[in-house]
Amino acid sequence: MLDDIWNGEALLLEELPTRGPTAFSKFIEILRDNGFGSKADEILRAEASEYIISQNQRGYCIIINNEVCHKPDEDDIFQYAHDIEAKALDIALSTIGYSSPEFKRNLCPRDLISVLTEFSQKDFSKADSCIVIILSNGARKMNSNFIFDINGECIVLNEILNLFTDSKCPSLKYKPKIFLLPSFDGSYNFSNSVNSLKSVKLLPDVNDIFIWHFPPPKAYNLFFEELNQVKFFGQVLSKNLEHDFLECDFEKVMNNAYNEFFGKFSVERDLHSISACTKIGNVKEKITFSITS
Repeated sequence: MLDDIWNGEALLLEELPTRGPTAFSKFIEILRDNGFGSKADEILRAEASEYIISQNQRGYCIIINNEVCHKPDEDDIFQYAHDIEAKALDIALSTIGYSSPEFKRNLCPRDLISVLTEFSQKDFSKADSCIVIILSNGARKMNSNFIFDINGECIVLNEILNLFTDSKCPSLKYKPKIFLLPSFDGSYNFSNSVNSLKSVKLLPDVNDIFIWHFPPPKAYNLFFEELNQVKFFGQVLSKNLEHDFLECDFEKVMNNAYNEFFGKFSVERDLHSISACTKIGNVKEKITFSITS
């Protein structure tokens, strides 16, 4: 029966609304009554207009902190920026319900892919989302985005995203995959990595991807130059997550954090473009957190 529904010429899910206002709910009920509860849940997730992350199954989170990705002549406080941000985000994510976020440090490209491959293969059947945070340096070259390790070697962003396809991660299908990544603003000098640059195509079944970026390093320098204080975006975001995650959808939380961070600068600068969210594949309108199970 299910094979006829998914592989037949007629698109049943598109036809159901024409059969009356209760046709869809009756179809879901029939699926559950006949032992196809998991398929009913999958259909409901696919048809919903937003992702709902429930309290008892927020999902899994991993934080990869390449903390020494800084120039050796920078002030000591900036050398530990990623470490400070990682600790703040770890506490915030635990507070809002992501139990025991995984924490990795100073990974080369091969190890980073290995760690994320293992993470992506978790059983997400009882999880509503996943969050991947990479604190490092980034750059854009040859129409591709690259993330760097502690030695300046790089990995193509698409290689990471391709680990989270619907076919490779079926238990994450129709669920938001949230990535917080370094800025690809072009300010990082990666001349030592020129031989490792390559192009990787995004696979066709990469869906439900949301990408936000940490501000470029120059933004932190501006904080110090203009305000004579040090404050890192990870700290600002952590505060906004803890305070607003139930009142605002995730994108609003991110935008509030960007506005708070950049709003402190007295001079108008070309930094606000970083706040745009990149959505890849089939995505729903928003991500909301719920206090219900």
